[in-house]
Amino acid sequence: MKRLAYAALALVGCGVAGVAAAPWAIGGALAERGVTVARIGWCAEGLCLTDIVYDGARAAGAVARWDRVVRVVDVSVPLATVMARLGRPDPGASVSEGGAGLPAIVAPLVAAVDVEHLVVEGAPVPALSGRVWPTRRLRGEGPLVGEGVEIDGDTVRATMTTEVGAVEIVATPGGGGVRVDAWCRACRLPAPSAADAPLVLPDVHAEGAWAGGAFTGTVRVGAVAAGVVARRDADDAGGPTGTARVTLSDTALADVYALFGPTVPEAARARIGGTIRAEVDVAWRGGALDVEPLLDRFAVAGFTVDGLVPPGLAGGPFTFRARDAAGDETLVVSGEGTANWLSLAALGPWLTAAVLAAEDASFREHGGYDLAGMREAAAKNAEEGELVRGGSTLTQQLAKNLFLDGTRSYARKLRELLYAVEMERELGKPRILELYLNVVEFGPGLRGARAGARTYFLKEPAGLLPEEAAWLASILRFPRTAWRAQYLADRPDDRRVDWILENLRGVPEAERVAALGRPVRLVPPP
Repeated sequence: MKRLAYAALALVGCGVAGVAAAPWAIGGALAERGVTVARIGWCAEGLCLTDIVYDGARAAGAVARWDRVVRVVDVSVPLATVMARLGRPDPGASVSEGGAGLPAIVAPLVAAVDVEHLVVEGAPVPALSGRVWPTRRLRGEGPLVGEGVEIDGDTVRATMTTEVGAVEIVATPGGGGVRVDAWCRACRLPAPSAADAPLVLPDVHAEGAWAGGAFTGTVRVGAVAAGVVARRDADDAGGPTGTARVTLSDTALADVYALFGPTVPEAARARIGGTIRAEVDVAWRGGALDVEPLLDRFAVAGFTVDGLVPPGLAGGPFTFRARDAAGDETLVVSGEGTANWLSLAALGPWLTAAVLAAEDASFREHGGYDLAGMREAAAKNAEEGELVRGGSTLTQQLAKNLFLDGTRSYARKLRELLYAVEMERELGKPRILELYLNVVEFGPGLRGARAGARTYFLKEPAGLLPEEAAWLASILRFPRTAWRAQYLADRPDDRRVDWILENLRGVPEAERVAALGRPVRLVPPP
């Protein structure tokens, strides 16, 4: 970085030309150039100055020695001053508007300028010490092992430990500001709502320019590159704060999934096609990150998946893992020929319509995922400050039931999505709906619509009244909670039932209207 310690040099350089003059004359010469000094006087080493201030920078003291070496001690320079000087075409060209060039004054009289303890306020760097004139070589004196900063001419190299991993930065003047290259090695994103475990990324490389208080450039993670505009706002008790807009142009979905590594194990064995465009807003305070996808600016094209769904789901018996009545994991056998299995036609019109109204009104139109539903879920989660809605389609819910556990995380959503896209292509809508209604949980140990209808109403699904079908659909999100709070307490949620009845489509209108407001009669529990 060009003359990072230039302010320290300016603190004393302007007065060196008058080293043979009286101290009061030297003080006047410095003042003319914007340098104030609390005390100037001769000492055994040469000319000694204390409490020096120049352009926002301060130094505890300086000595212009008889051997033409100037030593400056305990210098503090605001980051804003450094950045402002780096933004000038040649920070060393002048001391003030219309002033004499500093190099022209100093060069004949000063052999070198050494600095002990230069600190840039507002920058996460340790104290710097070393020679700034004429070679500008300084090294950091950070208290943490492995951290430090090195300035070599116009280049600054820094390493530091952050909340997300070890960060390396190389900065040089350029583009009216500072040209930056930064790497984060094995970055970890500890976001509990985003993954079951911290997400470890491949090396992250950012390159661009810092000018006018903002960074504009590109961030590369693995094979994925995104444009970034980031602004550091301020420092407070919680650390640095700032915001960024990340823009992802048309990028292969396979490359995006590869970033998640073991968090999404299916990506390693699936064949994933298609591209994605997206924008994301990021805010940070200290080491905490807040990531908000702008789902209205997401676009997915040609999304295909192959290699995950087992062929047995198309027909015949299959097995999957589920929780039993006690909550323990067990192996369940379902499919044609098993005791509780019913064909789609045998499930009856009311239950099918009610489930679609309650869980996925756009089921027949989407390809396994619903960006509008995801957008609504993201807005609700942001409002609540936690993951309360997932925005999953019925196909994604089926994927969760058949292949995944109940962990509520965005990582699981990414896994669901792969299965859902492939099931839509391999199985088709009727088979997906048939599978869902035969494996979904309706209460503790109650798997499938036949078990639910028999337990709560002593009926087969095809014989359910509209309000009975609507109640069964209403408990699908939290079936075990509904078992306790509605079934055992004999307090069915009639408002939720009526909402579902109002949104039923493709059923006889007169029967639907007649069911509105009619109380749900549950069979008493044993």
